[in-house]
Amino acid sequence: MAKVGFIKLGNLGMSQVVDLILDEIAARKGIEVMSFGTGAKM
Repeated sequence: MAKVGFIKLGNLGMSQVVDLILDEIAARKGIEVMSFGTGAKM
């Protein structure tokens, strides 16, 4: 099992793009994805 972590800082628009990519990666078996983000919550 592979573990992948991302730290998202700042730019709100970019964070949404990264979330979409991580969702596709997380759908695969054998990969665990964790994401941490900062910035404004909407």
